[in-house]
Amino acid sequence: MSKIQFYGIRHHGPGSALRLKTALEEWKPDLILIELPADAQPLLDTFSPGNMTPPVSILIYDPKSFTQASYFPLAEFSPEWQALLYGHHHMVPTKAIDVPMKKYFQKEFSREKWTTNPFQLLADQTDFPDVEQWWDHFLENNQSSRDLFHAIDQLMEVLREGLPVSQENEWREHFMKTQIKKYTNQDYERIAVVCGAFHVPELRQFNKKKKAPDPKVKSKKTEAIWIPWSYERLTQKNAYGAGIQHPIWYEALFRHEAEAGQYWIAQAMTAIRQKGKNISSAHGLEVLRLAESLRRIRKKNRMGRPELEEALTSVVFDGDRSWITLYGNDLYIGSKKGHFPEEMYQIPLQKDFRNRIKKARLSKVLSEHTEVQKNLDLRKDLHREHSRFFHQTGLLQIPLARTLEANTGALGTFKESWDIKWDPVSEWTIVQAGTYGTTIASAAENKLCKTIHQAEEMETLVTGLKEAFLCGFENLFKDIQDKMVLMYAVSDSIVALLDSLETLLYVDQYGHIRWTETPDLCPLIERITMRVADLLPAAILHLEEKTDQQLRQHLNQIQYALANPVYRPVRDLLAETWIRILSQNNHTDFYHGLALKMAMNQDLIGSGFTEDQFLRHFSDSDPENILDWLEGLLSGQILWIVYDRSFLQRLNSWIGQMSPDSFTNNLPILRKIFTRSGPEERQKLFQVIQHPVQEVHEQDLTDYSEEIEEYVADLVQQYGELKA
Repeated sequence: MSKIQFYGIRHHGPGSALRLKTALEEWKPDLILIELPADAQPLLDTFSPGNMTPPVSILIYDPKSFTQASYFPLAEFSPEWQALLYGHHHMVPTKAIDVPMKKYFQKEFSREKWTTNPFQLLADQTDFPDVEQWWDHFLENNQSSRDLFHAIDQLMEVLREGLPVSQENEWREHFMKTQIKKYTNQDYERIAVVCGAFHVPELRQFNKKKKAPDPKVKSKKTEAIWIPWSYERLTQKNAYGAGIQHPIWYEALFRHEAEAGQYWIAQAMTAIRQKGKNISSAHGLEVLRLAESLRRIRKKNRMGRPELEEALTSVVFDGDRSWITLYGNDLYIGSKKGHFPEEMYQIPLQKDFRNRIKKARLSKVLSEHTEVQKNLDLRKDLHREHSRFFHQTGLLQIPLARTLEANTGALGTFKESWDIKWDPVSEWTIVQAGTYGTTIASAAENKLCKTIHQAEEMETLVTGLKEAFLCGFENLFKDIQDKMVLMYAVSDSIVALLDSLETLLYVDQYGHIRWTETPDLCPLIERITMRVADLLPAAILHLEEKTDQQLRQHLNQIQYALANPVYRPVRDLLAETWIRILSQNNHTDFYHGLALKMAMNQDLIGSGFTEDQFLRHFSDSDPENILDWLEGLLSGQILWIVYDRSFLQRLNSWIGQMSPDSFTNNLPILRKIFTRSGPEERQKLFQVIQHPVQEVHEQDLTDYSEEIEEYVADLVQQYGELKA
C-alpha cells in the first residue's frame, strides 16, 4: 500500500508555495496528484517549462462551443506551479485528479453558499478586516515549519463541522477520492496530494465507502492548451480570474520571504518617482523604520502589507490614503505578463498569426509587449498587405491593431496609421478564430462569407461590403452585390441605404488602391440612388435624434463624393429630390440648407428663387434654426460665398443684428460651420471680408482663374485619378 501525504494549500498563496516546495524536497514523492481537471492531463504529461515564464494559464474548452471554456491560471507563487516544477526537475509523474471539464460543462450546479464564510469567522475573531489579510498573516507571511500543513488540516476539519457542503464540492471530492484510491493501488511508494486546504479532511477518507453523489452526465470532447496570462488578470475574482489583489506583493513574499518588505518598498519608491513625485532614498528607509515599529506594536512575526501601506501613507503622502488610486496599480499589480516558446502554440492559426506579425516587422510587440505605431502607405504592395492583415484581425475580433482616430472612416486615403498592441491573454481569441480557418486571411474570409450568406438586413450587407473592401476580399463582392440587389428595393431604412451608397461610392473611387480589379459598381450605385431619392424627402419629416445625426453625416459624405465629375448621372437622379425637400414645407433646418446648396450647384433653380430662400430663412425668429440651415448650406464648402455678394451681405447683416449674448452663445456653432472648410477657403473669405468691395472688383480676373485652377487641382488630388 502506498504512503500518502496531503498538502492543503491556498491557491496562488506564496506561503503555501514555499512550504510545498520544501515539503516535496523532504518527502521525495514518486507521484504527485494535483487538484486540476483530469482533461488537463495531456499538458501535464508534456510539461516542459524551458523558457516558459509564468503567469500562464491552462485553458480547457469545448471545440464545438467556445462559450464553454475554463481557465486555470498559475503564477510563480502558485503551489500547483511549484508542484509541476518539482515533478519536471525530479522526473516524477504528475496527475490531474479533479472532475474533467468535459463533464463539468454538462452539469449546472445550484450555487449554494455558506451562510457565513468560515474564513471570515476566523478573520473576525482575530481582528483582521478581511480574509486575505488573515491568510497573509498566519499562512502567507509566516516562517513556519512543515508542521503547519498538519495544523491547517486540523483547522479545516474543525471548520467543516456543521457546515453544509455544496453539491458541486461533493461531486468533485468524490471524484478526487476515486482517483487517489486508484493510484494508491498502483506501484507507487510515496504519493503527494496537492489540493485546496478545505478539501483535505474529506480526501483523507478516500478509502471509506460512501454513496456516490456523481450525477451521470454525458461527456463532451474538450481540448486543453497553454496560454499566457498576466498579473492584471490574476486580480479578477469572477469568471477566469484568481482574485489575487496584490500579485507584486505576493511575488516579493515568494522570492524574498523575510526581506519581502524591503524589496517591495524599493520597487514602490521607483514607481512613485517615475510618476513624478519628488522623493529620496531617505523616505524609503523611514517607511521601513515606521513599518517595523508597527510590526512590533502589533506583535507580528514580520511586517506585512498593512504596516508597509500605513507607513507609506504617513511618510510619503502626509497621511492621505488617496495615493492608492494613483499608484496602487503600479505598486500592487503591475504589467507583468507570461510567455512561452512559440513551438508551444498548437493550432495552425496561431502560427500564421505570428508569421504575419514577423512579416510586418512587429515581433517586439509579441516578445516585449510594447505598443507600436505603424504608418502605412497603401500604394505600396507590402503596406497594403499589412493593412489587410490588421483589418482581418479586427474582423476576427482579435484585439491586435486599432486605427488612429484621424483614420476612422477614411476608406479612400492612401495613408493609414495603426496602434499595435498585444496582450498575451488575448491568445484565446486566436483559438476561437481557428474554427473559421487555418490562416488569418482564410478565417476572416470564411467568417465574412458566412455573415453575408446569413444576412437579412441591409445594414449587415453594408458592414460586409466595408469589411470586404478593407480586408481585400474582392471575390466576395459578387455575393454582396447579388444580395444588395434583392434587398435594396424593399428596404425602408434610409440610413442603411445611404450607408450602402456612401460605401459603394468610396469603393468605386478608391477600389484600385486596395483591390486588384475594381468591379463595375455604377449600375448598383444608380439603383440605390433612385431608392434614396424616393425615400429621402419623406424620411426627413419624421426623424429621431440618433437617426438625424446619422443622416446628416451620410449626406455630408455623399454630397462630397458626388462632386466628382464622374458622378454627374448620379447627381441628376437626386435633382428632383432636392426640389421636393425645398417645396414640401417652410422649415429652416439643415436639410433645407443642404437641398438649396445642391439645387444651386446643379442649376436647378433661378437666382430669384434663391434670393427668396435666403430672405425667408434669414428671417426666421430662432437663431438656432438659422445656424442649422447654414450648416447644411455651407457643409464643407464656403468658397462660393466669396463670389455671392448678396448672400455675404445678408449673412453679415444677420450676424450684426445679434445681441451680444446671442452672438456669444452661437459663436461655437459658427466656428464649427466654417472650420469644416479648408484653410485656403477660409483665408480667401477673410480677405474678402477684410477689404472693401471696390478692391475686389478691381482685381484682375486672372486671379480668379488661378484660384479656380488651384481649386480644381485640389479636387483632383483629393479624389485621386479620375475615371476616363
